[in-house]
Amino acid sequence: MEDNQKFQDLYAQYQQQYAWADKNFLVVVPKDLFAIKEEGHHLHHCVGTYTHLVAAGETFILFLRSQQEAEKALYTLEVKQGRIIQCKGFDNAPPDDDVRKFLKKYINVLNKRQEQEDMQAVC
Repeated sequence: MEDNQKFQDLYAQYQQQYAWADKNFLVVVPKDLFAIKEEGHHLHHCVGTYTHLVAAGETFILFLRSQQEAEKALYTLEVKQGRIIQCKGFDNAPPDDDVRKFLKKYINVLNKRQEQEDMQAVC
């Protein structure tokens, strides 16, 4: 319960840092740690076991959704130290070509955001 409160306290910051969309897909910040467990249940993979790592700040979990079905689980992303280290779909399926193209654009967005943060810290 305490871990979930920590996560929710940082939700707005995570939204600003990680949320993004294009015409086909969107990256969604989970509202709480329970949503991460539900994601694992819906996609039949182990992301639900990562909540303690998310709460400790060791990794971060994001949801990738289709614009047409934004509430439906599609892929789960694990981000560590600003890098996407995993993208898994149903039963740990790898991303398809459309998702890979989206992820390339998303990585560029994350990099630009990090550069802006770095510049603000210096200036």
